[in-house]
Amino acid sequence: MFHDANGVLHQLILSRAELGGGNGDSVRQTLLEQGLWISPDKVARSLFIRFLDDSTPQMFARIVKKIRWIGDVYVLRDIAYGRAEGELFIPESPRLAGRFEAAGILEGWQKNVAEPCLGNPLLELAISFAFGSVQVYG
Repeated sequence: MFHDANGVLHQLILSRAELGGGNGDSVRQTLLEQGLWISPDKVARSLFIRFLDDSTPQMFARIVKKIRWIGDVYVLRDIAYGRAEGELFIPESPRLAGRFEAAGILEGWQKNVAEPCLGNPLLELAISFAFGSVQVYG
């Protein structure tokens, strides 16, 4: 995170692959585009990339390719349900963002959705599938 010359806070997520490949020009370009001032001096550039490469992040980010379970965490776009302290989940595709939105309250769901399904095993099964997520490996 950094503040630009106008005081706007920027948070960028950079992968280790971006830092490790080549001379770091793509990372510098990204940071410059966001408003970070970086010295054009060749030695300063080299030291800056080394600083980024040697730094230890305070938080880890995981790119999420699809909505699914990851360990004990259920990831829905950029919201993670479960124990995910110190880790940020980011959708790989912007199409994931805004796909699911919260609506209503628990009591309304219980009364209008769950209660009418009581005693009907097929409807109970259908609701159960809505809460599941299958991860196929292979």
